[in-house]
Amino acid sequence: MRTVELRLASWHEIDFEASLWTIPALHSKGSIIHKVHLSQLAKSLFLQLKPLSHSDYVLIGVDGLHPITENALPRAIKRIQEKVGIPDWTAHDLRRTFATQLGETLQIDPVVIEKCLGHKMPRIMATYNRNEMLPQRKDALNKWAECLENLVNDNIIYFKNNKQANA
Repeated sequence: MRTVELRLASWHEIDFEASLWTIPALHSKGSIIHKVHLSQLAKSLFLQLKPLSHSDYVLIGVDGLHPITENALPRAIKRIQEKVGIPDWTAHDLRRTFATQLGETLQIDPVVIEKCLGHKMPRIMATYNRNEMLPQRKDALNKWAECLENLVNDNIIYFKNNKQANA
């Protein structure tokens, strides 16, 4: 997902029952319809936003009717950078981290990662293989959500070394 896709997201694109966000071709970089599985985490975040929006848009601007501006997300990122002390990162760095960690940490197939990112397949590949890989993308996004939840909740088991255990 790209920032423009989130910025222009409308509630009618989100099917909570099917856990699916259908991004229209008009909003996607590759001018293709992009279907994104909503993990429980993603769905809960969207559901938290719903009562705040009195508009068709998910993220509404200051007028309460239209989507947030192009500059709203970069400004929010700047505030986060200042707060956490990690300078000079962008929303695109989050996409790169997502793709890298899907491959390195979760061992997700590179083609599935590309599909998750909404990239078009190379011409020959796309000609012969029209598989959207929705089940594989669903699995990848659920695993990613679990990974994020574990980081946020510090769901890590700490083991004592033998010296501590025997003390």
